[in-house]
Amino acid sequence: MSESTKEILNKIESANTWEELGDILRGLEKITFGDRLSQLCIKYQIKPSKLQLEVAVSKTMFYDVMNGTRKPSKETVIKIALVMKITEEELNELLKLAGHKELYPKKKEDAIIIFGLKNKKDIVEIDELLKEYGSKIRIKEQ
Repeated sequence: MSESTKEILNKIESANTWEELGDILRGLEKITFGDRLSQLCIKYQIKPSKLQLEVAVSKTMFYDVMNGTRKPSKETVIKIALVMKITEEELNELLKLAGHKELYPKKKEDAIIIFGLKNKKDIVEIDELLKEYGSKIRIKEQ
């Protein structure tokens, strides 16, 4: 399993030589969205097939995302996070791997998502709150 960003940062901050930094850099793995999602499925004990059904995306699209031939939308990444009940840090990592920006608490929609994750709200509750505050983001299947 890969190291957390915090663990890597601690190693970088404690490195004193170029050689030590080189060792850290060589140890960094190039991880894809699909790789990380697979790791999270193991961590949260959810089968990818079950996740695909609960996120309500087509099998083709889901497995294209898993094998790296397609990038998921921000909404799809958020749905995955809410279904799996992952942490905000894990969601931000998935967003970056999918080519999106991290959640930004000063942005209304992102603040709602952060609140929902931290308070274990379900997709329907979060989607209703997004709608109430005029967000164009929809994470519940229409």
